Amino acid sequence: MTVQGEREDEMFEEAGSKEPVAGPVDPVGAVRTELERLVADGRWYLAGHLVRMLSAQHSLSRPVTGYAQLVHIAGARFLAGLEQDGSRHAGRESKEVLRVVQALNRGRQRGEVVRLARAPLTSEHLPGPARIWVGVLALAYAGHLADARALLRLAEDTRGAHGTAVTRSGLALLRARVASWGAGREAAAEAMKEILTGRIPAELRSLTVAWTVSASVAAGEFSRARALLREHDFDGPLTDVADEAELLFARGGLHLATGKHELGYDDYKACGRLLLSRSVHNPAVLPWRAHAALCSHVLQRPVLAASLASASVIAARRWGARETLAISLYASSTIAADRDGAPRRDEHGDFGGVVLRPEFTAVLNDLCGVTEHAPLTDPEREVTELARAGLRNKEIAERLSVSTRTVEARLSKVYRKLGVTGRDGLRGIFTL
Repeated sequence: MTVQGEREDEMFEEAGSKEPVAGPVDPVGAVRTELERLVADGRWYLAGHLVRMLSAQHSLSRPVTGYAQLVHIAGARFLAGLEQDGSRHAGRESKEVLRVVQALNRGRQRGEVVRLARAPLTSEHLPGPARIWVGVLALAYAGHLADARALLRLAEDTRGAHGTAVTRSGLALLRARVASWGAGREAAAEAMKEILTGRIPAELRSLTVAWTVSASVAAGEFSRARALLREHDFDGPLTDVADEAELLFARGGLHLATGKHELGYDDYKACGRLLLSRSVHNPAVLPWRAHAALCSHVLQRPVLAASLASASVIAARRWGARETLAISLYASSTIAADRDGAPRRDEHGDFGGVVLRPEFTAVLNDLCGVTEHAPLTDPEREVTELARAGLRNKEIAERLSVSTRTVEARLSKVYRKLGVTGRDGLRGIFTL
């Protein structure tokens, strides 16, 4: 037996198997069983190592193929079905995809995740659709929306006219999802509705519904969100559904927004179990703990609510994205406002009115630098985000295909609108 073979046998024995797993016929099922045991024991590092070992051993040419049940990334089944170009770079790209996903899900080294996700922007090789997809989501979760949009533009510029209909559908959905995290939530919800009414790949249907429901809830269109779930048979038990965690989180959001807190808690808890079974500790992926904490608070379960909120804040601080931290602090401060565990009633006497009290709003605003300012135009917002990311004016001009003078003019307008002096002032602004 080779040294590599001995190491693999030791790994499976360490994972709890009585015998080494033999045969490469269907390694995913066997490794999945071992992975579940490791996760249940809290042995996250070894679980991640098992997935990386499987990747190296089998050298699958399609990113995420075979791993949809081992690691979590929204749209995993869709990515598994994409045809690759068969180039000599495909194998390396498969490993890069897996590396970004695992680093993202660990939720620790945000700077490293951003570096890995941004790599295609400076690479001389044309990135594949899976690399683009994973990179865009990772950058968005890290709070780097400008880079996420730049990566999307790269995909559209290089594949928009020549890509397959499946690839174009994926890019359109991803573009709308990124927009839903910015100022254009209503427009994003409309774009997703149009995508749903068109011809979309079967592997994307459940994810499209989930993201459309989330965008509709954010836009206050609760009836539309409820109708979507019912129309696609996602309003009941979910069995063997692609992107089940995304669906559960979106459905939980609808329940929370409409005062059905018991149902919301159940969906968030089920979502969390799925994520933990795939070693996802990053609250930016799906902040299920913070939302479950709010449900628990209204249901008068103070110990559970406090525990969930505390875990959410700790994980959010570890990740370091201020948007994620704000969500966790919202839940934590809401719960902390009532030390006796009694939920507050809103002006209508409804226990569902969980809002920040003024003192916590002040703390959160101070932490995140929230300020009132004149709205920025889309070009101004784009320049601002790139400047906040540390790019020089010349780099921003090249990225946006404009002159350096145009960049300077837009930044000057931004400084005046926000009431800040220079780039240092931009870093203190939380919302644009």
